[in-house]
This record gives sequence, C-alpha cells and structure tokens, in this order.
Amino acid sequence: MLPGASRKDSEISLEGKARFVFPVVITAIIVFAVSGTLTFVNIGWRNDFVIRWWSAFAIGWPIAASTAYLATPFARGLTQRIVAAIERAVLYCPPSTSAVGSKPSRSGPAGEDTLPSRGACATRKEHGP
Repeated sequence: MLPGASRKDSEISLEGKARFVFPVVITAIIVFAVSGTLTFVNIGWRNDFVIRWWSAFAIGWPIAASTAYLATPFARGLTQRIVAAIERAVLYCPPSTSAVGSKPSRSGPAGEDTLPSRGACATRKEHGP
C-alpha cells in the first residue's frame, strides 16, 4: 500500500500530502511517455529530438497536473456511477437443472421451451453473492 493511503472497503484513498503528490507523479509519468512517443512519431529521430521532447513535456505536464486536480472529483463520481450501472446490468441466470451429461433441449415433454430465457434471469443482487 502507498504511504499516506488508507484502505476502506477494498478502495484505496490517499490522505494528507499523498493526495497532492500522486497526481503530479502520475501525470509526469504519463506525459513523459506520451510526449516522447508523439514527438518521435511527428519528427522522427533528429538531432533536436530531446530538446523538442523536453519542450513538449514542459508544456504538457503542468496542463495535465492541473487537469488532474480539477477533474478528479468529477472522474471519481462518474466512475462510481458507471460501476453501479454495470453491476445493475449484469444478469445472473442459474444453471439448467438438466441431467448430468445430457445436453439442454429447447423442447420439453409438451414441446415447451425448457432453456432459461432472459426473462427468467435475475440480477446478481436478487440471488445474493
């Protein structure tokens, strides 16, 4: 676990100075890789490659770090809503009760459909974990 981080319900939350240092460090790593890659793609390996890469990094990193500070609350809330929507949408269908070794059949004794349909499925929360 990171220094300055606390664990709460399998979620890591950064506290104190760590919550201000982490966005600076992670954006530095990302901008370093992206600016280097894009500089190389745009101009190739030239004599002034490192100077241009540094210039792109020096412009991009403060922008990325500022954006990270401003966007973190929005991104955290959006992430929680997306995860909640995914969890609600995941359907759980119990396995068929057919005999061991037999293949499921679409027609039962009177020709009715014996395979579970989407309507027979319930959300995971209705059936427990």
